[in-house]
Amino acid sequence: MSARARAGVFLLYLLATLVALLWPQLRIDGPIPRPDLWIHFACFGLLSLLAWWSGLFGPRDRWRTLGVVLALGVAYGGCTELLQLIPALGRTAALDDWAADSVGVALGLIPGLVCCLRRPRSR
Repeated sequence: MSARARAGVFLLYLLATLVALLWPQLRIDGPIPRPDLWIHFACFGLLSLLAWWSGLFGPRDRWRTLGVVLALGVAYGGCTELLQLIPALGRTAALDDWAADSVGVALGLIPGLVCCLRRPRSR
């Protein structure tokens, strides 16, 4: 897949997550308590994986790229939680949601970690 197509996939997913995370009055019920935590975890894991894979933040085999994607992913999660405090949205902001976002971001970068570890060291 071309770099442009990878970037497009990432940007479309980023937009979709923003819409879903800020959808007014959204309530999710499920067979387990707090299914939203699992959704946050999975959503942000895929988001960070796509951000790394897109190459928009640097070469995929560089530690710096992983650090940038990790920092931006955690910040994006925090920002979306803060935006959920807007009263008109009728949403709830919670630290455990942000924690699930952050863990998802970190685990989504495991393929990037493997890629960096396999990269030959320069002398």
